[in-house]
Amino acid sequence: MIKISVIIPVFNTQHELTQCLESIVSQTIQDIEIIIVDDGSENKPTVKEIIKKNFKKDKRIKILKHSINEGLTESRRTGITGACGEYIFFIDTDDKLNSNDALEKMYDIAINKNADIVQCCTDVDFVQAPIDNTKYYEKATRPYIGELNEIEIFKNCYSENKHPWYIWGKLLKRTLCIKAMSFIPETYCVMSEDFLLYFFISRNAQRYIGIPEKLYCYRVGGGISTSNQITSLEKWKSHCSSASVFTIIFLYNKQNPLDEETYKIIVAYTQIAVLRSVMRLETTVSAEIKDAAKEMLCEAWGTNMVEKALEFYHNNETKDNLFDK
Repeated sequence: MIKISVIIPVFNTQHELTQCLESIVSQTIQDIEIIIVDDGSENKPTVKEIIKKNFKKDKRIKILKHSINEGLTESRRTGITGACGEYIFFIDTDDKLNSNDALEKMYDIAINKNADIVQCCTDVDFVQAPIDNTKYYEKATRPYIGELNEIEIFKNCYSENKHPWYIWGKLLKRTLCIKAMSFIPETYCVMSEDFLLYFFISRNAQRYIGIPEKLYCYRVGGGISTSNQITSLEKWKSHCSSASVFTIIFLYNKQNPLDEETYKIIVAYTQIAVLRSVMRLETTVSAEIKDAAKEMLCEAWGTNMVEKALEFYHNNETKDNLFDK
């Protein structure tokens, strides 16, 4: 039986894929499969060309391809559906594993402790400098060291903020990932997508183990940057997609009412997400598309929420340091 399915979503990030893959194919644990989900990439060289040139002999690698860009959430769904491993490990193309025995260490702990989730510590590599919020990223890459069980896993993350909701750096039982995805309807989402998937993973997991070893290397600045100028509505669409995250969670709440404390927390996170979108609208969207971008944002979040967030933004100083890369 395959022990681990490593899933790598790719969308026009092929230039970073080789370094990422080299850290995976060299792992001491051999019973793995490596699933690359090409989410409608348009850049050259293609994923297939990179694999043929550098990893042709490694039969553990398989490519699943979307004909169009469907977003990170659907790429993960495709990877999970196509996976055969007992556990799943997600890794971004701009990241890598720090040691050749990283996956073996995490898998051994998962088996010995019968854990649904094993999370390691992470090194942070700042690609873009200067970085003002290094303390935030350092905290966001640290797990809760020790064991958590059942609902305390969810509360430790979302209520107490003691371990991050990021999907990378975690070894996850495949059956748990399948169950979590069953709560998420098909959606385009590339922002706050980890918040959504881990919401359902952590609410359905039985045991979490956090370990102190720094086995993962996370690169800040390789993904969608909040500081880059946004000059097209297609790019702005990605930044609006976090609205779908909270729409899904609130629809879930209608059928599976959350306790009052959790509901208030989700409302607070929703307000932060709207504010982040407004901050980007005001600071990174070019003047030529700003009116259309605002209209798109209102369609995603609702005009009332956007106008309230705009008023709050202009009356307060905030820092854009939550949720994702």
